[in-house]
Amino acid sequence: MKSMTERSAQILANDREWFCRHPEEAVRFRPIQTNEFKLLESNGISPPEFKPSWCKPKATLEHVAVVDLTRLLQGKKTDGKQKETIRIRIATIGQEARRLRRI
Repeated sequence: MKSMTERSAQILANDREWFCRHPEEAVRFRPIQTNEFKLLESNGISPPEFKPSWCKPKATLEHVAVVDLTRLLQGKKTDGKQKETIRIRIATIGQEARRLRRI
């Protein structure tokens, strides 16, 4: 079984690989991985979260928006090989909830 640190490193590596394969994207939405924010929580830090104003206060945060701030701020396609980048992970509602809201 992998330690929390190894699991976190694998999650970050998967996100990095995804952004390399999708150089035109600045945001990745994906399900929250098991214990993804456990290291933060074990240190008394609440992970960043976003609930749209139309959500109920108890809405389940089951997805993550991984935001590549470097790409977002540059506003253009990158070559995917960029070494310096800043990414944040924000817990958010699931895709199903977002689709229901658009109807």
